[in-house]
Amino acid sequence: LDSFGYASQSALPLMQYHALAGYAPALELAGRLLRHFIFHAGLVDAEGHFAGETHAAGYLAMAVAAVRYGAATGDEQYVAWADRLYRWVRANSSEFGWVPGPLGLGSAYFQRWYAAPVRRTCETCSLADALDLAITLAAQGHPEYWDDVERFARNQLLQNRSEEHTSEL
Repeated sequence: LDSFGYASQSALPLMQYHALAGYAPALELAGRLLRHFIFHAGLVDAEGHFAGETHAAGYLAMAVAAVRYGAATGDEQYVAWADRLYRWVRANSSEFGWVPGPLGLGSAYFQRWYAAPVRRTCETCSLADALDLAITLAAQGHPEYWDDVERFARNQLLQNRSEEHTSEL
């Protein structure tokens, strides 16, 4: 089932293409991919919960595409869907910006792929995708997420700078 999300990831660059070039077929194809993913694939429940990787299966990127599609077409249900998904990811993230890669996955997944018990990891791409979604939602009527953007970005930058460059900042 996870391949539905992975196969639909082209919705985001299609939305970017439409935004930059106004190419209507890109909007149409992105809409078809998003409709399938959101309404038919069954990978995300009504509360925004899913079982998968936040980045690798495209859940956060698909939500960004959904917000952009909803904004382009005036269809609020896509923005609302992405907001529910973001709230669930946010509820499972730290206050300071640790965004887990895997969510809702059981021990069988970790045993198969990592030969290890459940792992809670935060990859930079998960954080980057969460930031992209928070910014996109904030720009589309959810200003409460600007605080997440500022806090996540600030804490990531502070943690990643090296001691030798501290005086330069």
